[in-house]
Amino acid sequence: RQRLEGFKQMGVLTGFWGYFDVWPWTRDRMEPPEKYAVYLNQLKDATETGTSIFFVEGSDNWGPKGRLYWLTSKLTWDSTPGADVFLDDFYAKAFDAAKEPMKSYYTGFDTQAHTDSLYALAFQNLAQGLQLTLSNDAVQERIRHVLYHALFRWRWGDNIQAGYAFPNVDDAKA
Repeated sequence: RQRLEGFKQMGVLTGFWGYFDVWPWTRDRMEPPEKYAVYLNQLKDATETGTSIFFVEGSDNWGPKGRLYWLTSKLTWDSTPGADVFLDDFYAKAFDAAKEPMKSYYTGFDTQAHTDSLYALAFQNLAQGLQLTLSNDAVQERIRHVLYHALFRWRWGDNIQAGYAFPNVDDAKA
């Protein structure tokens, strides 16, 4: 932050470059506890110091990173409302009546070690979210997408990095 402020005082056009997700590095993992807060603090520092250019690399993994991608686009345009306001808006728009269980789902992964107990709670949150949105097909599909990601990560964990999960396409179809 101090470096950004110093460059701005010298009249330099400053930018922010982040790697929120690059497949060979993260393999669609949920971020470790507190990592989400690191991203938000980096964005906060960049916007508060008047950074003009934002460039972030991401992937197509909306299950673990969708909130971050959406929140980044909001904060870089107007950081005044703050991350919590935007996140509440995200949960309401993305998950409708399932706002609270989905918020609990993501908050769990943001703040706790990724143990079997956390996954059990996560699956309960997802089941509750599905139950609350029975009449909303679009939200049901969104929650199922998150559920599929959570099931895959819980079942295979970091074994996908070593190639054990699906060594070939035929195994993936089974």
